[in-house]
Amino acid sequence: MKNDNGRILFAGVAALTAALFLAPATAHAQLSGEVDNDLSQKSGTDSECAIAKNPSNPAQVFAFCNTTGAGMFAARSTDAGVTWIYPDPSDKTITDGDPGQGPTSCCDPSLAWDTFGNLFITYLGSGASVETILSTDGGATFSNLATFTGSVDQQTAVVANTTQPGAPVMLQLVWNQSGAMVGRAAPVTGLGAVGAFTPLQSTGSSGVSFGDVAISPTGVVVQSVTPSSGQTGGNIVIYRDLDGLGPGGWTGPIVAGTTKVGGFDFIPAQNTRSVDPETGLVFDANPASPHFGRLYLMYTDEVVQEQHDLDIMVKWSDDNGATWPTPPIRVNDDATTRSQFNPKMSIDDAVGNIMICFHDCRESATNTAMREYCTAAASPLGAGLTFLPNVPIGDGLSTSNQDGFDFGDYSGLDYSSGEGHPIWGDTSNSTGNNPNGTGNFDAQTDRVTGPVPVELMHIQIE
Repeated sequence: MKNDNGRILFAGVAALTAALFLAPATAHAQLSGEVDNDLSQKSGTDSECAIAKNPSNPAQVFAFCNTTGAGMFAARSTDAGVTWIYPDPSDKTITDGDPGQGPTSCCDPSLAWDTFGNLFITYLGSGASVETILSTDGGATFSNLATFTGSVDQQTAVVANTTQPGAPVMLQLVWNQSGAMVGRAAPVTGLGAVGAFTPLQSTGSSGVSFGDVAISPTGVVVQSVTPSSGQTGGNIVIYRDLDGLGPGGWTGPIVAGTTKVGGFDFIPAQNTRSVDPETGLVFDANPASPHFGRLYLMYTDEVVQEQHDLDIMVKWSDDNGATWPTPPIRVNDDATTRSQFNPKMSIDDAVGNIMICFHDCRESATNTAMREYCTAAASPLGAGLTFLPNVPIGDGLSTSNQDGFDFGDYSGLDYSSGEGHPIWGDTSNSTGNNPNGTGNFDAQTDRVTGPVPVELMHIQIE
């Protein structure tokens, strides 16, 4: 039922909220995937990928990965990931020096797609720079947006709808500059309408490795960092920018938890490149959610130091990261002592449900072969989270090719409109069309449905 302004009346909101958040327990026993899709199908290694879905047009999906040689692999879909095409079909890469495809790149892809339809593509440039390019047509063409120079690393871009004055959408960039995490933000007021970036603001951190960044519905920016070296781990630290686009800058540090996984932790499945805690942050941005504004923190932990039994954990904060009173919840449900690593978390903003996908070695007796697994939070109505059973999404087992690229430092995932799109580096050749067979990584993806019925996900609460 709607009033004259088209807003759902209070009674309708209550009923709809109950339907949305109770649906997982009754509608789906578990997630389900499809046949995997090898996106890159080219010689060399394609891994460490980002993927994003257009919230204003869920049929549009964009993937962006590190690749062997010049540029970065890029693919886009106009049918929600069923089929894929390339912005540059001649070499399947962008940011490689071709005109109109952005400044030349080194690595480290990051994607953010706002509700106006702006796709922000961020990466490290071939020089000492953080590069951001913009697409307003679903990843078909690109324009240069911003270049920031210095001793830079570990950059990420995020966007969110906020209540910040004059900024219905906020774009936030963070990166490591000369050992400290820094950030700049910009207001976005429409398709292609990006305002000036704020001055550089530093957290003052040192000796840390970047984890993730998220923006609250009110415009508070939160980022997580972890130890940058070693194998023994340490504190998971939070920094906050309480006024977003304002002049206030970062506050902290706040200790959100601890992990036994270090910044360079060598495990059997990735014993050349190593892994890190790979923290993730997402806010519940659905106004009808019983946990509207809740901040979820995901990270990798180790049960016993240097025994390679790695687990994926989640905890949360209800005050924008100021306090973290809840004990962590274990996400992986295996009964083994093997490694889960390179997790990625995404939240469906329309509902508030969470999906987490990760590399899982539970099927490997030697703890060296991984398959992509996914799960989702099934009961957000309660005080805590109840995760659905972990489901194998990858169609084959992948192992390192020992070339230094390996699985990369992270994998990608976007979960919206009731459908998840994980992406990972894969050597299984389960699809049979990797030109290098099992010798090199290709960018592999799948479509994962659940746990909320799709028809409910399309109802917008205004």
